[in-house]
Amino acid sequence: MKNIVILGASGFLGTSLLKKLNQKKFKIKILNHSKKPHSKFDTVKGSVLSKSSLENLISDNDIVVNLTGQFDGNFENFFKVNLIGNTNILNIIKTKKNVKIIQISSIDVYGENLKLFKETDQPIPKSIYGTTKFLTEQLYEKFANDNNLDITILRCSNLYGPNKKNGIITNLIKTSKNSEPLLLTHNGKQIRDFLFVDDAADGIINAIRFFKPGFQIFNISSGQKFTILDVINEIQKNNIKLNYKFTSMKPDEFSVCADNKKSKQLLNFTPKISFQKGIRKTIENFE
Repeated sequence: MKNIVILGASGFLGTSLLKKLNQKKFKIKILNHSKKPHSKFDTVKGSVLSKSSLENLISDNDIVVNLTGQFDGNFENFFKVNLIGNTNILNIIKTKKNVKIIQISSIDVYGENLKLFKETDQPIPKSIYGTTKFLTEQLYEKFANDNNLDITILRCSNLYGPNKKNGIITNLIKTSKNSEPLLLTHNGKQIRDFLFVDDAADGIINAIRFFKPGFQIFNISSGQKFTILDVINEIQKNNIKLNYKFTSMKPDEFSVCADNKKSKQLLNFTPKISFQKGIRKTIENFE
């Protein structure tokens, strides 16, 4: 039985991952700000910003899945968790034996391109979010090479699904009850790679089961391109009246999508939830 340590288990992706891991033969330990949400799991109360929390949680032979460092609207906290928090994690792990870490990153590190990005492409991030994630990846690669650590980076595409608090799909669905229209930049022609959250959780579990020593990078993505207009059309098929307005402003990348062939080949990762089904499931369970 593998010992899995999950950092950031209470978030959107963490909630889906815990449900799936709990159905399989894994011993689960989590780090949480409170013990209440996941009391049935072995829980250490604390933060990645606290070295003592991590020291009490991570043991020899553990597999650590780090879901922390997602943007919550607070840039100061975002930078702290990604840079200071991850440095703490790495400094703890290098003192342990046979620990593997799976670090969740984003395809936003690539920047902008109309093609499907591959793991061998040089990242040229354009956004603050993508730049911070890429800096975090470089930190992990440096520690992996200098300390002979086993580290896997998973670059996830735009995740969506029930109970996600923000994101273009969530924000569009919310407009059905809003008086103010949602402004859609690039005249709604932006291109993104959308992946249902449960498929991303499956990708993480496949990475847990896969072992190759050293530093690895995989795209966990749908490998498909969807415009925001595609999103609108799919939501409206479910009899939802949306409230939005197009603008020609271009504040962020026009196209960010990623190839998932490497993950399919080595991790046996194949998304199971189609975009159409995923949108329907999101709407049916929307809160």
